[in-house]
Amino acid sequence: MILDAKMKAADKVLVALYKEDDINIGLLQQRIHYKNKSDFKKIVKKLEASKFLHWTEQDSCKLSPLGVREVEDRIM
Repeated sequence: MILDAKMKAADKVLVALYKEDDINIGLLQQRIHYKNKSDFKKIVKKLEASKFLHWTEQDSCKLSPLGVREVEDRIM
């Protein structure tokens, strides 16, 4: 659970994956308390296009090395 209300949803996704990598997309959405499923998937697709994460065919998300660096350098 991420308690910072000011943090953007995309950053919350990266932090959640940093804490526990390889999370089902539905569980990830619950963990950051994001209500709209289609909008959440758009956020994940943008992060994947930026090479911060990988969305597998099994509907799980994994943080990439670039995503790890983004969390460590910019977010935390």
